[in-house]
Amino acid sequence: MKNFPHQFADIERLTEALRTAQATISSGKDFGRDDVFGPELARSGVYTFRAGDDLEANLKAEALKPRASRGTETAAREMRRFLVLSGFLEFDDASGTFGVTPRGVELLSAKIPAVVKALWRDAMLALLLEDADGNKSHPYRILLRLVADNPGIDTFKLMLAFECKDDSENEYRRILALLGHDFYDMISALGVGESKARNAVKILPSIADQVGDIHRDSGKSYPLATVEIAEDGIDTAKNSAKKKSAPSSGKKVTKRVSAGSIASSPDFSNGDGASNTFDLSGAIELRKRRTKQHQSVVRALASALEVNAFDLFEDPFDCLATKAGKIILFEIKTLDGSPSDERRQGEKALGQVMGYRHFDLPAEVGDKSVNLSIVFSQKPSEAMLQFLNKSGVIPVWLGADAEFIAYDGAGNMRGLVELLNGL
Repeated sequence: MKNFPHQFADIERLTEALRTAQATISSGKDFGRDDVFGPELARSGVYTFRAGDDLEANLKAEALKPRASRGTETAAREMRRFLVLSGFLEFDDASGTFGVTPRGVELLSAKIPAVVKALWRDAMLALLLEDADGNKSHPYRILLRLVADNPGIDTFKLMLAFECKDDSENEYRRILALLGHDFYDMISALGVGESKARNAVKILPSIADQVGDIHRDSGKSYPLATVEIAEDGIDTAKNSAKKKSAPSSGKKVTKRVSAGSIASSPDFSNGDGASNTFDLSGAIELRKRRTKQHQSVVRALASALEVNAFDLFEDPFDCLATKAGKIILFEIKTLDGSPSDERRQGEKALGQVMGYRHFDLPAEVGDKSVNLSIVFSQKPSEAMLQFLNKSGVIPVWLGADAEFIAYDGAGNMRGLVELLNGL
Protein backbone atom coordinates (compact mmCIF):
# COMPACT_ATOMS: atom_id res chain seq x y z
CA MET A 1 0.00 0.00 0.00
CA LYS A 2 1.36 3.42 -0.97
CA ASN A 3 2.51 5.78 1.75
CA PHE A 4 0.91 9.21 2.12
CA PRO A 5 1.63 12.10 4.53
CA HIS A 6 -0.78 12.14 7.47
CA GLN A 7 0.06 15.10 9.68
CA PHE A 8 -2.93 17.43 9.27
CA ALA A 9 -6.33 17.11 7.60
CA ASP A 10 -7.98 20.52 8.07
CA ILE A 11 -7.77 22.50 4.82
CA GLU A 12 -7.55 25.86 6.62
CA ARG A 13 -4.56 24.55 8.55
CA LEU A 14 -3.06 23.07 5.41
CA THR A 15 -3.49 26.36 3.57
CA GLU A 16 -1.76 28.13 6.44
CA ALA A 17 1.08 25.61 6.15
CA LEU A 18 1.50 26.64 2.52
CA ARG A 19 1.48 30.30 3.58
CA THR A 20 4.20 29.49 6.12
CA ALA A 21 6.20 27.70 3.43
CA GLN A 22 5.93 30.73 1.16
CA ALA A 23 7.08 33.05 3.95
CA THR A 24 10.00 30.78 4.83
CA ILE A 25 11.16 30.58 1.23
CA SER A 26 10.71 34.33 0.67
CA SER A 27 12.78 35.15 3.76
CA GLY A 28 15.76 33.33 2.30
CA LYS A 29 15.79 30.63 4.97
CA ASP A 30 16.67 27.07 4.01
CA PHE A 31 13.15 25.71 3.58
CA GLY A 32 14.48 22.24 2.74
CA ARG A 33 15.81 21.78 6.27
CA ASP A 34 13.38 20.23 8.74
CA ASP A 35 14.94 22.15 11.65
CA VAL A 36 14.13 25.40 9.80
CA PHE A 37 10.65 24.77 8.43
CA GLY A 38 9.50 22.87 11.54
CA PRO A 39 9.93 25.76 13.98
CA GLU A 40 8.29 28.10 11.44
CA LEU A 41 5.24 25.82 11.38
CA ALA A 42 5.10 26.12 15.17
CA ARG A 43 5.46 29.91 15.11
CA SER A 44 2.60 30.23 12.61
CA GLY A 45 0.36 28.02 14.75
CA VAL A 46 0.17 25.16 12.25
CA TYR A 47 2.09 22.86 14.59
CA THR A 48 1.11 23.06 18.24
CA PHE A 49 2.79 21.73 21.36
CA ARG A 50 0.85 19.73 23.92
CA ALA A 51 2.48 21.31 26.96
CA GLY A 52 2.76 24.96 27.94
CA ASP A 53 2.08 28.25 26.17
CA ASP A 54 5.68 29.48 25.96
CA LEU A 55 6.43 28.84 22.29
CA GLU A 56 10.12 29.70 22.33
CA ALA A 57 10.70 27.63 25.46
CA ASN A 58 9.01 24.69 23.79
CA LEU A 59 11.16 25.14 20.69
CA LYS A 60 14.34 25.20 22.80
CA ALA A 61 13.24 22.04 24.58
CA GLU A 62 12.43 20.48 21.22
CA ALA A 63 15.93 21.20 19.92
CA LEU A 64 17.45 19.22 22.80
CA LYS A 65 15.56 16.05 21.90
CA PRO A 66 17.03 13.35 19.63
CA ARG A 67 16.28 14.28 16.02
CA ALA A 68 13.91 11.34 15.53
CA SER A 69 11.79 12.58 18.47
CA ARG A 70 11.34 16.16 17.29
CA GLY A 71 7.67 16.56 16.35
CA THR A 72 8.26 19.85 14.55
CA GLU A 73 10.77 18.26 12.20
CA THR A 74 8.51 15.29 11.47
CA ALA A 75 5.71 17.75 10.70
CA ALA A 76 8.00 19.76 8.42
CA ARG A 77 9.08 16.70 6.48
CA GLU A 78 5.53 15.37 6.07
CA MET A 79 4.04 18.77 5.25
CA ARG A 80 6.71 19.58 2.67
CA ARG A 81 6.03 16.28 0.89
CA PHE A 82 2.28 16.79 1.08
CA LEU A 83 2.43 20.27 -0.44
CA VAL A 84 4.65 19.02 -3.27
CA LEU A 85 2.34 16.06 -3.98
CA SER A 86 -0.64 18.44 -3.97
CA GLY A 87 1.00 20.61 -6.61
CA PHE A 88 1.30 23.71 -4.43
CA LEU A 89 5.09 23.52 -4.10
CA GLU A 90 7.75 22.36 -6.54
CA PHE A 91 11.43 21.49 -6.27
CA ASP A 92 13.88 22.80 -8.85
CA ASP A 93 16.59 20.18 -9.39
CA ALA A 94 18.91 22.65 -11.09
CA SER A 95 18.99 25.16 -8.22
CA GLY A 96 18.16 22.75 -5.42
CA THR A 97 15.45 25.07 -4.13
CA PHE A 98 11.72 24.96 -3.52
CA GLY A 99 9.16 27.40 -4.87
CA VAL A 100 5.42 28.03 -4.73
CA THR A 101 3.68 26.96 -7.94
CA PRO A 102 1.07 29.04 -9.82
CA ARG A 103 -1.56 26.74 -8.27
CA GLY A 104 -0.15 27.57 -4.84
CA VAL A 105 -0.19 31.30 -5.55
CA GLU A 106 -3.81 30.98 -6.66
CA LEU A 107 -4.75 29.23 -3.42
CA LEU A 108 -3.01 31.81 -1.23
CA SER A 109 -4.72 34.62 -3.16
CA ALA A 110 -8.22 33.14 -2.77
CA LYS A 111 -10.39 35.07 -0.31
CA ILE A 112 -13.74 33.28 -0.64
CA PRO A 113 -14.00 30.03 1.42
CA ALA A 114 -15.93 28.28 -1.35
CA VAL A 115 -13.14 29.07 -3.80
CA VAL A 116 -10.52 27.73 -1.37
CA LYS A 117 -12.49 24.48 -1.09
CA ALA A 118 -12.83 24.27 -4.87
CA LEU A 119 -9.09 24.73 -5.32
CA TRP A 120 -8.33 22.04 -2.74
CA ARG A 121 -10.70 19.64 -4.50
CA ASP A 122 -9.03 20.38 -7.82
CA ALA A 123 -5.60 19.72 -6.27
CA MET A 124 -6.68 16.41 -4.73
CA LEU A 125 -8.14 15.20 -8.02
CA ALA A 126 -4.82 15.92 -9.72
CA LEU A 127 -2.74 14.33 -6.94
CA LEU A 128 -0.54 11.56 -8.37
CA LEU A 129 1.14 9.08 -6.04
CA GLU A 130 4.06 6.84 -7.01
CA ASP A 131 5.34 3.75 -5.21
CA ALA A 132 8.92 2.45 -4.96
CA ASP A 133 8.47 0.45 -8.18
CA GLY A 134 7.35 3.44 -10.22
CA ASN A 135 3.64 2.54 -10.27
CA LYS A 136 1.44 5.65 -10.35
CA SER A 137 -2.18 6.23 -9.36
CA HIS A 138 -4.62 8.98 -8.39
CA PRO A 139 -5.80 7.94 -4.90
CA TYR A 140 -8.41 10.68 -4.49
CA ARG A 141 -10.14 9.71 -7.74
CA ILE A 142 -10.16 6.06 -6.63
CA LEU A 143 -11.56 7.06 -3.23
CA LEU A 144 -14.44 8.96 -4.84
CA ARG A 145 -15.19 6.01 -7.08
CA LEU A 146 -15.26 3.64 -4.11
CA VAL A 147 -17.79 5.87 -2.35
CA ALA A 148 -19.90 6.43 -5.48
CA ASP A 149 -20.04 2.72 -6.26
CA ASN A 150 -20.63 1.70 -2.64
CA PRO A 151 -22.71 4.33 -0.77
CA GLY A 152 -22.42 3.72 2.96
CA ILE A 153 -18.99 2.12 2.64
CA ASP A 154 -17.09 1.73 5.93
CA THR A 155 -14.73 4.69 5.98
CA PHE A 156 -11.78 2.53 7.00
CA LYS A 157 -12.12 0.67 3.70
CA LEU A 158 -11.16 3.84 1.86
CA MET A 159 -7.56 2.89 2.68
CA LEU A 160 -7.92 0.77 -0.47
CA ALA A 161 -7.50 3.97 -2.49
CA PHE A 162 -3.79 3.69 -1.65
CA GLU A 163 -3.63 -0.01 -2.51
CA CYS A 164 -4.18 0.41 -6.27
CA LYS A 165 -0.90 0.19 -8.14
CA ASP A 166 -2.36 2.25 -10.98
CA ASP A 167 -5.67 3.61 -12.26
CA SER A 168 -6.53 0.56 -14.35
CA GLU A 169 -9.84 -1.26 -14.24
CA ASN A 170 -8.07 -4.49 -13.25
CA GLU A 171 -6.58 -2.85 -10.18
CA TYR A 172 -9.92 -1.36 -9.20
CA ARG A 173 -11.60 -4.77 -9.48
CA ARG A 174 -8.82 -6.26 -7.37
CA ILE A 175 -9.43 -3.90 -4.47
CA LEU A 176 -13.20 -4.33 -4.76
CA ALA A 177 -12.68 -8.00 -3.93
CA LEU A 178 -11.39 -6.90 -0.51
CA LEU A 179 -14.49 -4.92 0.50
CA GLY A 180 -16.02 -7.87 2.33
CA HIS A 181 -13.23 -7.93 4.93
CA ASP A 182 -13.43 -6.36 8.36
CA PHE A 183 -10.63 -4.02 9.44
CA TYR A 184 -8.20 -6.62 10.77
CA ASP A 185 -8.79 -9.09 7.97
CA MET A 186 -8.24 -6.26 5.49
CA ILE A 187 -4.90 -5.12 6.89
CA SER A 188 -3.82 -8.76 7.07
CA ALA A 189 -4.73 -9.21 3.40
CA LEU A 190 -2.89 -6.01 2.49
CA GLY A 191 0.13 -6.88 4.59
CA VAL A 192 0.24 -3.55 6.42
CA GLY A 193 0.35 -2.60 10.07
CA GLU A 194 -2.57 -1.16 11.99
CA SER A 195 -0.91 2.23 12.39
CA LYS A 196 -0.25 2.62 8.64
CA ALA A 197 -3.79 1.51 7.85
CA ARG A 198 -5.35 4.05 10.21
CA ASN A 199 -3.07 6.80 8.91
CA ALA A 200 -4.23 5.99 5.37
CA VAL A 201 -7.74 7.27 6.13
CA LYS A 202 -6.78 10.34 8.17
CA ILE A 203 -6.37 12.84 5.35
CA LEU A 204 -8.14 12.18 2.05
CA PRO A 205 -11.58 11.20 3.46
CA SER A 206 -11.46 14.28 5.70
CA ILE A 207 -10.60 16.59 2.80
CA ALA A 208 -13.29 14.95 0.65
CA ASP A 209 -15.77 15.67 3.44
CA GLN A 210 -14.65 19.30 3.81
CA VAL A 211 -14.82 20.12 0.09
CA GLY A 212 -18.24 18.50 -0.31
CA ASP A 213 -17.48 15.29 -2.21
CA ILE A 214 -18.55 12.88 0.53
CA HIS A 215 -20.39 12.83 3.85
CA ARG A 216 -19.10 10.76 6.77
CA ASP A 217 -21.47 9.53 9.44
CA SER A 218 -20.97 6.88 12.15
CA GLY A 219 -17.93 5.37 10.48
CA LYS A 220 -19.49 5.23 7.02
CA SER A 221 -19.06 7.40 3.92
CA TYR A 222 -21.70 8.50 1.41
CA PRO A 223 -21.63 10.50 -1.82
CA LEU A 224 -22.77 14.04 -1.09
CA ALA A 225 -24.79 16.60 -3.02
CA THR A 226 -22.31 18.37 -5.25
CA VAL A 227 -22.04 21.17 -7.77
CA GLU A 228 -21.07 19.69 -11.13
CA ILE A 229 -18.82 22.05 -13.06
CA ALA A 230 -17.87 21.95 -16.72
CA GLU A 231 -16.71 24.48 -19.28
CA ASP A 232 -20.25 24.84 -20.60
CA GLY A 233 -22.29 24.97 -17.42
CA ILE A 234 -22.79 24.50 -13.69
CA ASP A 235 -25.38 22.06 -12.36
CA THR A 236 -26.34 21.07 -8.85
CA ALA A 237 -26.37 17.28 -8.65
CA LYS A 238 -27.95 15.72 -5.60
CA ASN A 239 -26.88 12.29 -4.41
CA SER A 240 -28.93 10.88 -1.56
CA ALA A 241 -26.68 10.06 1.36
CA LYS A 242 -28.63 6.90 2.11
CA LYS A 243 -30.09 5.84 -1.25
CA LYS A 244 -28.07 3.82 -3.68
CA SER A 245 -28.03 5.32 -7.16
CA ALA A 246 -26.37 4.46 -10.46
CA PRO A 247 -22.69 5.22 -9.86
CA SER A 248 -20.32 7.05 -12.14
CA SER A 249 -18.45 3.91 -13.14
CA GLY A 250 -21.44 2.39 -14.88
CA LYS A 251 -21.79 -0.48 -12.39
CA LYS A 252 -25.33 -1.81 -12.70
CA VAL A 253 -27.59 -0.97 -9.77
CA THR A 254 -31.14 -2.14 -10.40
CA LYS A 255 -34.20 -3.12 -8.41
CA ARG A 256 -37.34 -4.98 -9.30
CA VAL A 257 -40.48 -2.80 -9.47
CA SER A 258 -44.12 -3.01 -10.46
CA ALA A 259 -46.28 -0.62 -12.46
CA GLY A 260 -47.48 0.81 -9.16
CA SER A 261 -44.04 1.37 -7.62
CA ILE A 262 -42.03 2.52 -10.63
CA ALA A 263 -41.26 6.25 -11.05
CA SER A 264 -42.24 7.21 -7.51
CA SER A 265 -42.86 10.93 -6.99
CA PRO A 266 -39.91 12.83 -5.51
CA ASP A 267 -40.15 14.53 -2.14
CA PHE A 268 -40.04 18.31 -2.56
CA SER A 269 -40.81 19.07 1.07
CA ASN A 270 -37.28 20.34 1.72
CA GLY A 271 -36.88 22.11 -1.57
CA ASP A 272 -36.21 25.46 0.03
CA GLY A 273 -34.09 24.16 2.88
CA ALA A 274 -30.52 25.14 3.61
CA SER A 275 -29.30 21.69 2.57
CA ASN A 276 -30.33 22.47 -0.99
CA THR A 277 -28.53 25.80 -1.15
CA PHE A 278 -25.22 25.85 -2.99
CA ASP A 279 -22.51 28.50 -2.78
CA LEU A 280 -21.61 28.79 -6.45
CA SER A 281 -18.65 31.16 -6.04
CA GLY A 282 -16.15 28.31 -6.09
CA ALA A 283 -17.93 26.64 -8.99
CA ILE A 284 -17.93 29.85 -11.03
CA GLU A 285 -14.19 30.24 -10.46
CA LEU A 286 -13.49 26.67 -11.55
CA ARG A 287 -15.75 27.03 -14.57
CA LYS A 288 -13.61 29.97 -15.70
CA ARG A 289 -10.51 27.81 -15.37
CA ARG A 290 -12.09 24.90 -17.24
CA THR A 291 -13.26 27.21 -20.02
CA LYS A 292 -9.71 28.49 -20.46
CA GLN A 293 -8.42 24.92 -20.48
CA HIS A 294 -11.09 23.93 -23.03
CA GLN A 295 -10.11 26.74 -25.37
CA SER A 296 -6.44 25.86 -24.98
CA VAL A 297 -7.09 22.23 -25.99
CA VAL A 298 -9.18 23.36 -28.98
CA ARG A 299 -6.35 25.62 -30.17
CA ALA A 300 -3.76 22.87 -29.69
CA LEU A 301 -5.92 20.45 -31.67
CA ALA A 302 -6.41 23.00 -34.44
CA SER A 303 -2.66 23.58 -34.67
CA ALA A 304 -1.95 19.86 -34.92
CA LEU A 305 -4.53 19.47 -37.69
CA GLU A 306 -3.59 22.60 -39.62
CA VAL A 307 0.09 21.61 -39.72
CA ASN A 308 -1.07 18.41 -41.39
CA ALA A 309 -3.04 20.24 -44.13
CA PHE A 310 -6.55 19.93 -42.68
CA ASP A 311 -9.02 22.76 -43.34
CA LEU A 312 -10.80 23.85 -40.17
CA PHE A 313 -14.30 25.14 -39.37
CA GLU A 314 -16.17 25.98 -36.14
CA ASP A 315 -19.56 27.05 -34.77
CA PRO A 316 -21.65 25.62 -33.24
CA PHE A 317 -19.28 22.65 -32.94
CA ASP A 318 -15.77 22.95 -31.51
CA CYS A 319 -13.98 21.91 -34.68
CA LEU A 320 -14.75 20.39 -38.09
CA ALA A 321 -11.69 19.23 -40.03
CA THR A 322 -11.60 18.29 -43.72
CA LYS A 323 -8.84 16.95 -45.94
CA ALA A 324 -8.99 15.16 -49.30
CA GLY A 325 -12.59 14.08 -48.83
CA LYS A 326 -12.16 13.12 -45.16
CA ILE A 327 -14.42 14.92 -42.68
CA ILE A 328 -14.00 14.68 -38.91
CA LEU A 329 -16.26 16.42 -36.40
CA PHE A 330 -14.61 17.06 -33.02
CA GLU A 331 -16.12 17.85 -29.63
CA ILE A 332 -13.66 18.80 -26.89
CA LYS A 333 -14.27 18.15 -23.19
CA THR A 334 -12.15 18.89 -20.15
CA LEU A 335 -11.96 16.38 -17.30
CA ASP A 336 -11.33 17.14 -13.64
CA GLY A 337 -10.25 13.56 -12.94
CA SER A 338 -13.29 12.33 -11.01
CA PRO A 339 -15.27 9.34 -12.34
CA SER A 340 -18.59 11.21 -12.15
CA ASP A 341 -17.22 14.13 -14.18
CA GLU A 342 -15.82 11.80 -16.83
CA ARG A 343 -19.10 9.96 -17.28
CA ARG A 344 -21.13 13.18 -17.42
CA GLN A 345 -18.76 14.81 -19.91
CA GLY A 346 -18.52 11.71 -22.10
CA GLU A 347 -22.28 11.20 -22.28
CA LYS A 348 -22.88 14.88 -22.98
CA ALA A 349 -20.23 14.97 -25.71
CA LEU A 350 -21.68 11.91 -27.42
CA GLY A 351 -25.10 13.56 -27.63
CA GLN A 352 -23.56 16.76 -28.92
CA VAL A 353 -21.57 15.25 -31.79
CA MET A 354 -24.57 13.15 -32.83
CA GLY A 355 -26.74 16.28 -32.81
CA TYR A 356 -24.19 18.41 -34.65
CA ARG A 357 -23.79 15.78 -37.36
CA HIS A 358 -27.55 15.54 -37.87
CA PHE A 359 -28.55 19.20 -37.58
CA ASP A 360 -25.59 21.55 -38.01
CA LEU A 361 -23.15 20.47 -40.69
CA PRO A 362 -22.60 23.00 -43.49
CA ALA A 363 -24.26 22.39 -46.85
CA GLU A 364 -20.88 21.79 -48.47
CA VAL A 365 -20.59 18.49 -46.59
CA GLY A 366 -23.68 17.13 -48.31
CA ASP A 367 -24.05 13.38 -48.12
CA LYS A 368 -20.39 12.68 -47.40
CA SER A 369 -19.50 10.38 -44.52
CA VAL A 370 -18.55 12.26 -41.35
CA ASN A 371 -16.36 10.70 -38.67
CA LEU A 372 -17.04 11.67 -35.05
CA SER A 373 -14.38 12.23 -32.43
CA ILE A 374 -14.45 13.31 -28.78
CA VAL A 375 -11.25 14.86 -27.47
CA PHE A 376 -10.51 14.94 -23.73
CA SER A 377 -8.04 17.11 -21.85
CA GLN A 378 -6.56 13.98 -20.25
CA LYS A 379 -6.74 10.23 -20.77
CA PRO A 380 -10.16 8.84 -19.85
CA SER A 381 -10.80 5.43 -18.32
CA GLU A 382 -10.82 2.19 -20.27
CA ALA A 383 -14.59 1.99 -19.72
CA MET A 384 -15.09 5.40 -21.39
CA LEU A 385 -12.82 4.46 -24.30
CA GLN A 386 -14.86 1.33 -24.95
CA PHE A 387 -18.18 3.18 -24.51
CA LEU A 388 -17.29 5.77 -27.14
CA ASN A 389 -15.74 3.25 -29.49
CA LYS A 390 -18.86 1.07 -29.40
CA SER A 391 -20.88 4.22 -30.13
CA GLY A 392 -18.93 4.80 -33.35
CA VAL A 393 -16.85 7.67 -31.97
CA ILE A 394 -13.04 8.02 -32.02
CA PRO A 395 -11.83 8.78 -28.45
CA VAL A 396 -8.83 11.14 -28.32
CA TRP A 397 -6.93 12.75 -25.46
CA LEU A 398 -4.08 15.18 -24.93
CA GLY A 399 -1.08 13.23 -23.69
CA ALA A 400 1.58 14.29 -21.21
CA ASP A 401 3.92 15.23 -24.08
CA ALA A 402 1.32 17.59 -25.61
CA GLU A 403 0.60 15.08 -28.40
CA PHE A 404 -2.94 13.98 -29.25
CA ILE A 405 -3.45 10.23 -28.84
CA ALA A 406 -6.33 8.25 -30.33
CA TYR A 407 -7.89 4.91 -29.41
CA ASP A 408 -8.38 2.98 -32.63
CA GLY A 409 -11.00 0.47 -31.52
CA ALA A 410 -8.65 -2.50 -31.76
CA GLY A 411 -7.20 -1.70 -28.35
CA ASN A 412 -4.31 0.29 -29.80
CA MET A 413 -3.24 3.83 -28.98
CA ARG A 414 -2.01 5.78 -31.96
CA GLY A 415 -1.14 9.32 -32.86
CA LEU A 416 -4.29 11.19 -33.90
CA VAL A 417 -3.01 12.42 -37.25
CA GLU A 418 -1.67 8.94 -38.08
CA LEU A 419 -5.10 7.47 -37.38
CA LEU A 420 -6.93 10.17 -39.35
CA ASN A 421 -4.69 9.74 -42.37
CA GLY A 422 -5.56 6.05 -42.37
CA LEU A 423 -9.33 6.56 -42.42
